[in-house]
Amino acid sequence: MAKKNKILVPAEQHVSLNQRYNGNIKAKDAGKIGGHIGGKMVRELVKVGQQQLQQSHNDTN
Repeated sequence: MAKKNKILVPAEQHVSLNQRYNGNIKAKDAGKIGGHIGGKMVRELVKVGQQQLQQSHNDTN
C-alpha cells in the first residue's frame, strides 16, 4: 500500500515526482503529499485505537 500511495498521491495532488531524486520540489508540494498520506494513516490509527478501547471496555464488563 505504501508504494501505491507513493505513486498515486502525488498524481492526485498534481505534483510531479521523479523516480530517483525529488529534493527540488517545493515545501508546499511536499506537504500536499505528506499531509494526504499522513492524514489517512492517522485516521486509520485512531479508528483502530477506538476499536481496541471499546473491546477492552466490553471485556471488563
